[in-house]
Amino acid sequence: MKATSITYEKLVNLGDFNHEKFSITIELDDHEKSSDGFEAAKKIVQRNLSDPKIKIGMTTYTKEELEQIIKNKNNYNYQTVKSAETALMQLEDKEELPF
Repeated sequence: MKATSITYEKLVNLGDFNHEKFSITIELDDHEKSSDGFEAAKKIVQRNLSDPKIKIGMTTYTKEELEQIIKNKNNYNYQTVKSAETALMQLEDKEELPF
């Protein structure tokens, strides 16, 4: 049996008993593995969440926190600033849906 499509959903708690669901369904080509489709679907949903989190070392940052690191670079070590710049560029260069 071969999977022909993959659906990935993420449920985000908004507080006060509310939530928002992000999902995407990807159709697989004959030569694609379902595990590759799952990873691609997961990445697309993660990239399109309204408040993405970026992990640098052992710490997780929001986009706003990354911008603050870059703005106040004298308060951080070189590696943290460079990692924040790279992560922020990746967020800004995020791909649109691949179709």
